[in-house]
Amino acid sequence: MWVTEEAWPPMLVCGAVAVLLVILWAQRRQAKFLVGVVVMAALAAGIWYVEQVIVTERERVSGSVYEITSAFQKRDLTRTLSFVSERALDLKALVTFGYNIMTVGDDMRVTDVIVEMAGQDTRAVSRFRVNATVSAGNYSQRTPSRWEARWQLEAGEWKMISIQELDPITGEQIDRLGELKRRLPRFPT
Repeated sequence: MWVTEEAWPPMLVCGAVAVLLVILWAQRRQAKFLVGVVVMAALAAGIWYVEQVIVTERERVSGSVYEITSAFQKRDLTRTLSFVSERALDLKALVTFGYNIMTVGDDMRVTDVIVEMAGQDTRAVSRFRVNATVSAGNYSQRTPSRWEARWQLEAGEWKMISIQELDPITGEQIDRLGELKRRLPRFPT
């Protein structure tokens, strides 16, 4: 298990130690301090490399958030549905319905992705914001939105099992999708 989710905190510690060693070298002119600076630089580079190589489950879920939103925005229904669990038939129908009635503009930005892991890293909850121009028929408007998606690990891949829209300001659940869900045919579970 990696110590931190990001490489920057330990790299900043290495940088701070290196600065301290440079100050000590400037005061005492001893080569051992310069050797320490080189060691800290090499350690920071090693930390960066390891961070690039190690991909945690949390990072994989976060990547899935970006990929599914991008696939939906690019109007690639097959790719979008590939991130939805085969057992989540209601969600697949909802995604297909949304795909058929709306388009998402090229100005889409996905931000504030937060992932919480559960169930020994086999389940996850992601919360994220999507800001984009959304068009449906003659309607087109720049719309901020916030979402909570539940994921589970299926055959080594993260699959979405549910999604809930949240108020962009308060984070409270919005039931805007509820009416759409009620109109869709029910599938047995």
